[in-house]
Amino acid sequence: MRKRVQLAIAILLLAVVCGVGWQVLRPQSRLIHGKTEAAWIKSLDYDGDSAETERWRALGPQGIQMLVHALNAGNGPWESRYARVWPTLRPVLRRWLPTPVNSYPTRMCAVRMLNRLGTDAKSAFPAMVQALRRERTDGVRMSILGCFNFEKDILRGMNKEKAELLPELIGAMQSRDWGVRNNAALALGNYPDRAEVVPVLLKALNDPAVNVRSVASLALYQAAPQACAKPEVVKVVIGILKDPNDQIAYQAAELLGNIGKEASSAVPALLETVQGTNRLTATFAARALKQIDPEAAAKAGVK
Repeated sequence: MRKRVQLAIAILLLAVVCGVGWQVLRPQSRLIHGKTEAAWIKSLDYDGDSAETERWRALGPQGIQMLVHALNAGNGPWESRYARVWPTLRPVLRRWLPTPVNSYPTRMCAVRMLNRLGTDAKSAFPAMVQALRRERTDGVRMSILGCFNFEKDILRGMNKEKAELLPELIGAMQSRDWGVRNNAALALGNYPDRAEVVPVLLKALNDPAVNVRSVASLALYQAAPQACAKPEVVKVVIGILKDPNDQIAYQAAELLGNIGKEASSAVPALLETVQGTNRLTATFAARALKQIDPEAAAKAGVK
């Protein structure tokens, strides 16, 4: 009886796989600029150059549609269920059922290209939000979130998309993966008009990863500059200023300068940084000193 049940399940799964495969492969057989959709997707290079980006840009809406298809590869309800059930089947059944395809690299390449296309990929944003909701891998989630970095200002005027994205960003701040939290924090800088963002970013200032604390402080300044003037926030930024990674420390120095006189408690740390051996952080610390306390900067010989 048990064998019959397993056989029935296997037949059902095979039918599902065939149906899904037909749906997936049918649109990929179309010729687009002389190549099938499958060939275009297969040609995606995660570390591709600007020439590759321009080829995809020239495809226009057709290119975006193909990338959206690739973004969802292997993540449909049937494909994902099949991938989870297949390893639990008996070996005799697995031998004549197709092995689930690992579509992770395909999704990563698709997100990478959508990120490179920037504002030309705006029509894909709703699909990217949907992909965040169903995606199970941290790598793809992190990459999708990275497309919405506040420094790109890519969500300007997209109020509906921003509203749909916000719950996903707040939820991503609870991820166990620091890269996911990092990119979610950067994206939260797009929300200067949403009060619920401030407590999330304030909490992120205590994140165990210094990278997350750093980007959370930058995003907080974008979302609520007045919150950055609080003594407890300035204290955190001073701690980030002392990080040995100059790519993190210099941004903390720049942020302290932007905060201005309210960051006066940072003057001793900035003076110490100015006298340090790292030229990058010293340069930004000197600028910050002149913004916060011109008199202290003059006494220290900062020009």
